[in-house]
Amino acid sequence: MDQSNLIRWLTHGGLVALGGVLLGLFVPYLPKRRKRRDDWF
Repeated sequence: MDQSNLIRWLTHGGLVALGGVLLGLFVPYLPKRRKRRDDWF
């Protein structure tokens, strides 16, 4: 691998990791869907 290809791979990996962290921080704050109560009583 030459230097520019290595830098490109590391940059893409860093962006994917950063996106995963941001998504993991953002998902718990999404509004939860209400479960339908389907019980018989």
